[in-house]
Amino acid sequence: MRKLILIAVACAFAPIGCADHAPGESNAKKADMTNKSFVIGDTDFGINVDESSFDIDNSDPTKPLLMIEIIGSGEEFEKLTAEEDSKWSWALDTPHFYIRDFPASPGDKVGDVSATASLDDIDEYELAIYMMKHSDIDDVKIQIKDSKALDITGKVDLLGETHNFAIRWHK
Repeated sequence: MRKLILIAVACAFAPIGCADHAPGESNAKKADMTNKSFVIGDTDFGINVDESSFDIDNSDPTKPLLMIEIIGSGEEFEKLTAEEDSKWSWALDTPHFYIRDFPASPGDKVGDVSATASLDDIDEYELAIYMMKHSDIDDVKIQIKDSKALDITGKVDLLGETHNFAIRWHK
């Protein structure tokens, strides 16, 4: 029993050989991965941080506007679509979430905002997930904290099938 306890404790602090880490992957790298994810269904496409961005236009602090462009990782996309029988083999491009000049509600401090978007907003604003075509999104909840932490959840219609999606990027 004592050996079993020591192994469990060692696994909690040392990543090598632990089931929830790739060999040689550090705890810091795993934590970083969870702080930047673009998940559709149960698949994490990662985030290409060089091509992605999010910003708040506070020129009118009572009516902040959101500009968000999140592009999945090309490297992750290649891995996920490499096999012909992959559930994503039909996709030609990494997923790309966008919402432009969308009104948000200010939070208690500058840099904190929240917004909700639905299918009703599609005619008035630019918002979708692009993945071979511009796919409708619905029930979208957006939170930005300190202008550094972005959390988005919602639903996307991909080829007639509805999937939950979540984006998390904490800079």
